[in-house]
Amino acid sequence: MKAYIESHGCTMNYGEGRIASALLSAGGYEIVQEPSDSDIVLLNTCAVITTTERKMLSRLRQFSTMGKKIVVTGCMATTRRNAILQIVPDALIYDPGDYGMLDTLLSLNHSVDQDCWNAPGKNDIIIPLAQGCLSRCSYCLSRVARPKLRSLDPEKIVRAVRVTVSGGGVREILLSGMDSIVYGRDIGTTLPELISRILQVEGDFRLRIGMMNPSLLLPLLDDLLDVYQDRRVYRFFHIPFQSGSDRILRLMRRGNTVSQFRDIVRSIRGRYSDATLATDIIAGFPSETEEEFQETLDLIREIRPDIVNVTRFSAREGTPAANMPGQIPGWIAKERSRRATELRFSISLSNNEHYVGGRVRALVTERGKNGYSIGRLENYRQVIIRGDHSEGQEIVCRIT
Repeated sequence: MKAYIESHGCTMNYGEGRIASALLSAGGYEIVQEPSDSDIVLLNTCAVITTTERKMLSRLRQFSTMGKKIVVTGCMATTRRNAILQIVPDALIYDPGDYGMLDTLLSLNHSVDQDCWNAPGKNDIIIPLAQGCLSRCSYCLSRVARPKLRSLDPEKIVRAVRVTVSGGGVREILLSGMDSIVYGRDIGTTLPELISRILQVEGDFRLRIGMMNPSLLLPLLDDLLDVYQDRRVYRFFHIPFQSGSDRILRLMRRGNTVSQFRDIVRSIRGRYSDATLATDIIAGFPSETEEEFQETLDLIREIRPDIVNVTRFSAREGTPAANMPGQIPGWIAKERSRRATELRFSISLSNNEHYVGGRVRALVTERGKNGYSIGRLENYRQVIIRGDHSEGQEIVCRIT
């Protein structure tokens, strides 16, 4: 039997797709690269915005014409089950992260262990730290899809790191989740404690921490910054602020103020001046005025993040924000998104120009094309390196 697996969305989703692939392989399936070559198609869905959901349903329709057995997971498995079954009435559906159900559906007779993390041909592993989060964001459908925080056993995580680093040649470990900073709150531990345990593993690997919401990061910020002192932790922080207006943040139910976000950024840069800062914003949230959107642009100019993920507000059925008064016309949200994106690229270019002429150390993460390789600096900035270098190799290079 042959299986084709296709994942969409966040890093966590891709990590869960890799685990599903490992389970299917252990259960006797050959993993293929084209759906036409398979007996089973597993679609790992994303439902973060309406446009993405439509893409998922369109992809499902394409698969339904191939005569394959179809398995569906990811956020739409819980939020849009009926829509899935309307297209594929006999689809096998399992909730995100419910590998026991996947085992039952396909009679794999195999459970998740350390062998599931290391994907063949990959120089990294993705570890989904937990299902769910503790935030109450009014616009988010993902918290509906994954409503309860369920953290992965830290022993299992540390064991997976040890096995894959020592035996699998893994150099990059990506810790991911809907909100990484809430890891362990349900099992009596914390993210900084987990990272400290991972760093006790011997080996020259790199650790990237996934997205963290500011409201829940604040109480743990000092402890988190302490563990970043180890050079094996990428000095990379993904902290969404979503809006520069305190009124909009309250409507979003973000749980923090603009001032608190500024304090976080100030603390990070006070300890690690070269840290890479990534953030997210939503353009066109219900009732957002032009003046409030300008506050968002002003905050971007002030903090000068290296990466800004700009998303137009998407009214997701089942979320409070979908029914809020003052829904913004699509053309206005699109225009605001365009302006934020232009600003983002301008600041990113300016930030990168500071590196020109400097010598830096980069970890080669993948081989590129036409005699070039791709690497990451110690703060997770991506660089293109001249020459065909092996993955996992460290290169000292000059930025031009």
